[in-house]
Amino acid sequence: MVKNDYDSEDLNIESDDSDSLAGIQDSDDQSAPVKRESIPEQENMIVVCTTESDNTISPDHPVMFSNLDYRLDLKTELFNEREIQIISNAVELEAHTICLSCVESAFDVQEARRLLKKARGHHLQVYSKIQSLKGLVNIDEIISESDGIVIARGYLGLSLEEDVDVVYMQRYITKRCNTVGKPVYLQT
Repeated sequence: MVKNDYDSEDLNIESDDSDSLAGIQDSDDQSAPVKRESIPEQENMIVVCTTESDNTISPDHPVMFSNLDYRLDLKTELFNEREIQIISNAVELEAHTICLSCVESAFDVQEARRLLKKARGHHLQVYSKIQSLKGLVNIDEIISESDGIVIARGYLGLSLEEDVDVVYMQRYITKRCNTVGKPVYLQT
């Protein structure tokens, strides 16, 4: 998920000549196509988007680029300083569970557990939120490393091709979790 209120220091993607379709959610949680219009060739860039329908892009709604690898293309860190502070606060407040957003591989969960151990929070359960195609592809290894799974239907649906049924994927993930005895929650 890429929020559309990034400034040029937050967003850094490689330029290519192809137009990339994305999806946005409007206030009614409807998905609408968005076309990436231009990406300047410089180190710190801004993505300019327009909708192909009557929807608007607003700062408080996410923009999803389905064929974008967020960690590679946007050069984002797995955990930024704010997220590390949230993990520390969870340990300090004696939380029982943390939920990781945008989990795409077992490495994401392992890195969270490393941070928890460092913060003396190894007792916290780690739930992984599946909201991308990459997370779906690596679902078995993510389930294996996690204490539970959260299925983010809306974001997952935006990352899938139009002919893929989100309900089918939701059932698939649920069955995989049930097979190994891991709890699974559905986020709508």
